[in-house]
Amino acid sequence: MLSRRSGLAALGVAVLVLSSCTPTSNAPDEYGDQTRTNFVASCSGDILPTAKDEAERTSEVDLPSEASCVCLYDYFVAEVPFDRFDEIDGEVEDDPGVVPAELQAAMDSCAAGPTAPASGGDATTTTEG
Repeated sequence: MLSRRSGLAALGVAVLVLSSCTPTSNAPDEYGDQTRTNFVASCSGDILPTAKDEAERTSEVDLPSEASCVCLYDYFVAEVPFDRFDEIDGEVEDDPGVVPAELQAAMDSCAAGPTAPASGGDATTTTEG
């Protein structure tokens, strides 16, 4: 299950990696394979922090699983325009304690797990008459 703290850490790490690992002129301007790869890898801890990040670390945080990171990314793609995703990057970078509404919604959605069909069952039902 994805906790608020681990989700925030995941997004914070992911968006910082997205913005700091690519030169400004080459920064992604839309969702795509490279953005997904970078997000999931940094969110789950597959991208090692830089020496500067290590020096600034004040506490250990359990990072989400790869599956949780994929869920977060998929939520952003489906629900959040890329420009807003980029703004969230800046907000979290400026204040790592901030939890933008879209981040909270993504964490809540992923913590709830897959949803059942609106009908509560199979799409078709057969009755004998």
